[in-house]
Parts: sequence; C-alpha cells; structure tokens
Amino acid sequence: MSKLESQDVRTGPRGYCKRAMLYAVIARIVEKIPTIKALCDRLRDDARFRYNCGFDPYQPPPSQATFTRFMKQLEEAGIAELLFQQQRDKAMALGLIQKENVSVDATHVKAYEKAVARSKCKKDDSSPSCEHRGQQVLLV
Repeated sequence: MSKLESQDVRTGPRGYCKRAMLYAVIARIVEKIPTIKALCDRLRDDARFRYNCGFDPYQPPPSQATFTRFMKQLEEAGIAELLFQQQRDKAMALGLIQKENVSVDATHVKAYEKAVARSKCKKDDSSPSCEHRGQQVLLV
C-alpha cells in the first residue's frame, strides 16, 4: 500500500483517493460484481457501499474511465502483482492454501461487455458463437 501511496495521491478529473479506489476494486471481487460498469453503478446507487470503500458518500463516485486508468496504473507499476503475492503469502501463512496446490491460470479470454453487431457475426463452424436477438450466430 505504501508503494501505491508513494505515487500521485489523487486520480481522476475531480481527484479520488487511490486507497478508496483499491478498496472498491477489492470489494468488486468480494461482492462478486461482474464488471467495472456494474461496480460504478453500485457505487453511484449505494451511498453506504461508497462510504465503506472510502469515498465521500455525498459526492459522485469515480467513472468507469477513471477505474480503467487506475487499473492500468496498478499493472504498469507492478502493484497488482505485488498485492497478489502478499495475499497469497498471507493465505499460506493462515493455512488456507498449501504451496503444492497453488496455480494461476493466465489464459487470455476475449470477452465482450457490449453486444456484437450482427454484421460482425458469421455463420460457420470455425468461429466462436454469439447470441443476437435470440438467434445463435457465429463471430467473424
């Protein structure tokens, strides 16, 4: 956390605390919130959740773009990897996981948060499928 705070303390057009942004990202995982957009919606609609993450409950929460930039900063500074290692080591010390059983799957999975245009879908067996207006079609 000190490495995170040693960088610029505020991010976003109005300036948001990086600690609160990190808490919100962790809360997204704990609360099983599927996307950054859904996290932003929850922060916007739930003042108590916003407060618990460390944001001012009377001010608007960060935008999706602000969270995306924040996540990129975490990755570029190596903080995401460091946080993962710290949490893994803590879980091992508590006996939650064992060294022999630790594995990380880093397989790249292309995902779409928005609908795919029908013009980009192709009907053949070599492409992954997509759903468009209830019909099964295949991506180009």
